[in-house]
Formats: sequence, structure tokens, C-alpha cells
Amino acid sequence: SASPVSVNYATSNGTATTADGDYAAASGTLNIPANTPSGTFNVVVNGDTKFEANETFTVTLSNPVGCTIATGTGTGTINNDDTAPTVSIGDVAIAEGNSGSSNAVFTVSLSAVSGLPVSVNYATSNGTATTADGDYTAASSTLNIPAGQASGTVSVAVAGDTKYEAGETFSVALSSPSGATLGVPATGTGTITNDDLAPIVTIN
Repeated sequence: SASPVSVNYATSNGTATTADGDYAAASGTLNIPANTPSGTFNVVVNGDTKFEANETFTVTLSNPVGCTIATGTGTGTINNDDTAPTVSIGDVAIAEGNSGSSNAVFTVSLSAVSGLPVSVNYATSNGTATTADGDYTAASSTLNIPAGQASGTVSVAVAGDTKYEAGETFSVALSSPSGATLGVPATGTGTITNDDLAPIVTIN
């Protein structure tokens, strides 16, 4: 244009939000000098280490002076450049008790909080503790860890008895994660500790 041009601009949230710290809100007036074909303004995007989907925000133009608006909105896309977290499981030790059952609770942890939900399959397997001997109840399912949460838990029912025996173990193995990769360890050991007294031997 042979005359100066100005236009107002303002950002608005999309999947990227100022509340989540993805970018800094910006608004103002862009002035384009005469005989200059374009102008620029900046929107500050904040870096983080959270694995998440690409996110977007919008910039809207308004109140043109010396021109008309052909395309009044533009989309800013913040591309994720962080790697998916790893998922791992810890070990658990539990006293068996004398009757009924109690839960061995395994903690499944992410290496970093994710902006996306994570799911992972798990399944128990026998060690010196076996389902055939009634030491514990087999368990297999999918654990879902919501976005923004660092861990979840898996519970395995352990049966109580009054039999004096050595401590026994079983395993819980993770597999087929979604939104994460398998970390180390991917298998947790459940130890059922004996809490019964050794029998007393007498001579008559």
C-alpha cells in the first residue's frame, strides 16, 4: 500500500492454553509502513519436557486501517518434541496372614508425567508361590494411567494360611504399553513372607 496500514491482533486458546503455560497471551496493533508488503508480531511459546500431542492456538485480526481483512485468523501449532515416558513396576513384600486374603499392591510408575493417557497390560505368573497351591489369585488386565498422573497401582490377592513355610514369590509382568515404552524393570516380584510359627517337636 502507498499509505501506512495497521491492524489489531489477539491470541485465543485452542488445545494450547495460557492456563497450562503453553504460550503467553499476546495482543496489540501491528503497524505496516507504506510501501511495505508485510509485517510480523511475536507470540512467546514456552518449552517443557512433557510428552503430549501437538497443540494449537489462534490469532485473530480486527479493526484494519488502510486495508481490508481477507483472512482474519491464523493458527499457531506447537509441535511436541519430547519422547514418550517409560513405564516400570516395583517389587512388593506382604505378610500372608492366617486366613482370608490381602492385596499385594504393586506401583506402576512413569519416568515422567505425560500429557497423554498411558495404558499397559499386566499379568501374573507363578514362582515358588503358585495359584495351584492357593498362594495367590492370578490377575491380568489393563492398567490405565490418566494424563497428568505419574503412577498407578495393580493389586493381587494373596491368600492367608497357617502353614509354616519359606517365603514364596510370584511375578507381575508389564506388556504392550500405549503412550509409553517399557522401562526397567518391566516385571515386579511379589514376595509372600511367612508369618507362621515353626511347629514344635516333642518326644513322648
